[in-house]
Amino acid sequence: MKLGFIGAGDFAQAVAKRALKAAHKVLVSNSRGAESVREMALRLGAGARAATIEEAAEMGLRSATNEASSRESFTASLTAAKSPGRLRCKA
Repeated sequence: MKLGFIGAGDFAQAVAKRALKAAHKVLVSNSRGAESVREMALRLGAGARAATIEEAAEMGLRSATNEASSRESFTASLTAAKSPGRLRCKA
């Protein structure tokens, strides 16, 4: 499974670590852009990568933070997504 995180806080990192241990792929993003989470993705290890909000929103399982700017981007990305049947999670 591929997981997309919009927001890279404690929750996203904890779930991402568990997902990676279970051999899933993880995309991490935030409202400041992929470059701002690149180092964190490298620390998470193989299977994780920094991404744009739009890329993270296209994953099979998505999670967004309560940060207003991330929430707005998340909502906009979901509206634009071509996969309405995917599970959507908001932490």
